[in-house]
Amino acid sequence: MNLKEIQEDLEAVDRSVIGISGVARVGKDTFAEALIHLFTTEGFEAQRVAFADALKEDINDFLLAKTGVNAYTSNTEEKALLRPMLVEYGRLMRSLTDGQYWINIVKEKIEKNTKNNIISILSDARYKNEMEWVNSQSHSASIHLSRKGIEAANSEEEENDPQAKLSANYSIHWRNCDSEKEVINQVEKYFYGLDLPSRFIRPRVNPADSGSKKLRRTPQRIS
Repeated sequence: MNLKEIQEDLEAVDRSVIGISGVARVGKDTFAEALIHLFTTEGFEAQRVAFADALKEDINDFLLAKTGVNAYTSNTEEKALLRPMLVEYGRLMRSLTDGQYWINIVKEKIEKNTKNNIISILSDARYKNEMEWVNSQSHSASIHLSRKGIEAANSEEEENDPQAKLSANYSIHWRNCDSEKEVINQVEKYFYGLDLPSRFIRPRVNPADSGSKKLRRTPQRIS
């Protein structure tokens, strides 16, 4: 199947999403941006989607009205002050809806992307039910990231990250990188080695040769 045939096939897919999990500072957004770059080189359009963005959008008007602080602030002190509230608000809405509130919001964005033939890269699927939701979608893939020296930041991550990892199709332990080029080169290794659905990419290496394959019960570790 050539690239044109894959592009035509992709247009008929009900939903296309790749979910990425892992603890804070492991590099989920960096990995997602590299994936988007590589999809672009293959002729696909891909876009980062995040539960964190949905949360900030949801609460931003309230924060501006009551505190004058924007949820999207880049100010370090303001971010530190807002973080506990954002975490608790996220947890509250998850608890009130059996974990579905943020999934339902992101789902709408992903469905919109699909209608426009855009692959969604969900860069912060940190909970088991979020990874399971990704896995339940047609033509999806789920990846758990880990990196040397990066540990769970709090008790919540200590509890939830191992469960998210078990729900992932792939477990990738990637190296620290000193440059953007090094990031791209490293992610490219996984990109063409993962056994993603043919509607996603045209593999340039045989998954058997790269030691990568999709498992049904436990995530495949790639290092």
